[in-house]
Amino acid sequence: MNLAVLVPARHEGSFLRESLEHLGRVTRGSIPIYVIADRCDDDTAAQARRVGAHVYERTDGPPGKGAAIAWFLEAAAADLADVEALIILDADSRPRPGAVEALERALASRAAAAQGFVQPVPEFSSLPSLWAAYSEWISQRLGDRFRKAMKWCVPLRGTGMAIRMEVLREAAPRLRTSVEDLELTLLVARRGVSIEFVPEAVVEDPKPLRTRGFVRQRARWLQGLREALWRHAGTVVRLVLTGGPGAWALLAALFLKPKAFWLAAKVATMAAAWTFLPHPAAKVAVVLIGCLLLADALYYGAGFALAPRSWRGPLLKKLPALALIPFLWIWSFLWSFLQGDVWLRARD
Repeated sequence: MNLAVLVPARHEGSFLRESLEHLGRVTRGSIPIYVIADRCDDDTAAQARRVGAHVYERTDGPPGKGAAIAWFLEAAAADLADVEALIILDADSRPRPGAVEALERALASRAAAAQGFVQPVPEFSSLPSLWAAYSEWISQRLGDRFRKAMKWCVPLRGTGMAIRMEVLREAAPRLRTSVEDLELTLLVARRGVSIEFVPEAVVEDPKPLRTRGFVRQRARWLQGLREALWRHAGTVVRLVLTGGPGAWALLAALFLKPKAFWLAAKVATMAAAWTFLPHPAAKVAVVLIGCLLLADALYYGAGFALAPRSWRGPLLKKLPALALIPFLWIWSFLWSFLQGDVWLRARD
């Protein structure tokens, strides 16, 4: 299969060269690497060219990674004439050896798209960084593995994803929000084709180092979530009505976030129902919500037991501080109405 790697980048000159050198070693130079230098004011394009990447510089047009990818497919049409699929990576993501080959095998089995395991790399001294890594890790280790076992679609995660060209060309012109991975997931699922989870295709992905970066990333995601619901409401309704359990599980993974909010909502609802005991309806509500909270406890407990050993100590030490996470989400929610940057630099 003819593959190529695409790395959309904006203001990433400080470390892009190191990432591309790593990518070249992993792929042994066997597949072409394309870089979109999207409205960069630094040396992103120059750094990419120094390691032999094919660079396309975008100087105008709608902002955002999705819009940059759509532009690239038009601008690089001649270079991509024989390419059958693109592997899309963030500028700071680093695939482990064998990841590219694993994604290629998944596509060769006729999957429309494939998603590797995005291995978060946290900063252990930072609660937001550690929690973001743990949340992302557990959603793949438990959620995506379950969906794979059921032969259901999994969400695309923005990096470590491989998509067939005919699927990407059809979807790309409709990417207009700051959450292009969510949009792509909806548009692929709408076609009734599969997104296969490939856990052996591991791609390391650093998490934000500072609280401000965590809040800005979550604010961007919340902003994009609202936009995606508005722009793709018809697709969401169609999947709800006709998609079946697999589509419902996929939509839950995409939209029932943040989990901290839903957990707090369950606790608040249970407390409200408790005040109306012994009314029969209140008893039923308490039992049902209690079962949901028990499932949450089992989910996070299993996730902790399976988490990388080096994470467990820091997670336990920061356990009391987890009460701050809902407040960070509130901060993110408020900031999402002011956020202007639809494409944050990696590690911000």
